[in-house]
Amino acid sequence: MELPFDPAVSWGTRPVPLWRGRKGHRVLATLNGISFEGFVVSRRRKSFLLVDADVKQEAGVAVGDIVGRTLVPASEGKK
Repeated sequence: MELPFDPAVSWGTRPVPLWRGRKGHRVLATLNGISFEGFVVSRRRKSFLLVDADVKQEAGVAVGDIVGRTLVPASEGKK
């Protein structure tokens, strides 16, 4: 899911290593009311929230749908 902002700029945080060769931001998110832990990664100067197939299914969404979502840095949500 493409995001309309860059977390590094909006949240003032640097990307962290997620797995070999990929940095990003760990997040707590909701997608149509379904809560999950996920990642925001950058590609071609755009930011994307990675959403697993099981979360998409539980939220009842498909690629191209317009959805409600919330997103906060994982460290902020665990305070």
